[in-house]
Amino acid sequence: ALYCLILFYLELKEELAPINPLGKFLVVKAVVFFSWWQQIIVTCLATFHLIDPILDYSAEDVAKGYQNLLIVVEMFVYALCHRIVFPYLDFRAGGPLAKYLEETQALRRGASIAITEMLPTDIIQEGIEYVHKGAKHLKHLKEKMRTSQEVDAGRTDAKKSKGDEEAGSEWGPDA
Repeated sequence: ALYCLILFYLELKEELAPINPLGKFLVVKAVVFFSWWQQIIVTCLATFHLIDPILDYSAEDVAKGYQNLLIVVEMFVYALCHRIVFPYLDFRAGGPLAKYLEETQALRRGASIAITEMLPTDIIQEGIEYVHKGAKHLKHLKEKMRTSQEVDAGRTDAKKSKGDEEAGSEWGPDA
């Protein structure tokens, strides 16, 4: 999925530049990435008994409490980041998104055109092209391997016949 997102970004980098897609992507991914690693670290600390029980709470309960507290703090930081990276001005009249929609005349197209453009036929066509390219490449590799094997077989036959000649001279013509 990440690879597809990178391909998507590389293809539409220029068109999406006004709305800063890379920043948006990084902030959203950071939420998942840091929350997951944070959970792993807190779980390891609890597993190795580096988190002590407090009052009537077991070490496991304290670890869960630390995890929840850290998530609350993280979400506050992410909320501030989201406010910067996802500004409402992008979506107001005259903002970058509105300008993009105006330039591409996306709002003036009919619903049937939008639906047609969303059909995956172009993706299917590209997939077919990649399969054909892969088949040609595979055929080329097989031919290359076959040629290599024929050359190797020729060398083996030459060695074998040379060995037969030497063996024949050892036995002599009377054998």
